[in-house]
Amino acid sequence: MTLRDLSWRNARRQARDYLVYFVTIVIATALMYAFNGLVFSREIAELSAKLSSLPLVIVLILGWLVAYITRFMLTRRSRELGTYLLIGLEHRQVARLFFLENLAVGAVALVLGVVLGNLMFQILRAIMLALFGVEYRLSFAFSLEAVGMTLLYVLLVYLLALGRSRRRIRRMQIHDFMELDRQNE
Repeated sequence: MTLRDLSWRNARRQARDYLVYFVTIVIATALMYAFNGLVFSREIAELSAKLSSLPLVIVLILGWLVAYITRFMLTRRSRELGTYLLIGLEHRQVARLFFLENLAVGAVALVLGVVLGNLMFQILRAIMLALFGVEYRLSFAFSLEAVGMTLLYVLLVYLLALGRSRRRIRRMQIHDFMELDRQNE
């Protein structure tokens, strides 16, 4: 059984735990896309020039959320990861396993997040235009710039969070994993 097969099997077994993780990542991505959509929206740009700094604030808040949920998943799975070390996997293999599992979940969440983010963008755009008294007409608006910025932000936030987890896994010993699991209980 390859590391990829083991990773896929574990992701399926941990589906319930990963559901919280997955939903959090989807919502974070959707919010990033929605606010990026506002920044690149022609109608909204005409109303306010101050909106351009909003995605940075959103990215910082959601970056913290993604880092937190990634640490949560590491803590939740610490006993399992410690067991892998006990049966002979190397630290780098366990770190790669955790990284690949979360990367796969994040890729699917990114796609769904952009779709949900487009719906959120439509709602936020309607609210913003209503606040300024501008007539709103429902129209399909898909911004490649917003998708690009969202992809950049999600990759940056996600890879930083996973990189920290990867470094943490490489430094931890079997005892640390078991202790982390006890703290989680």
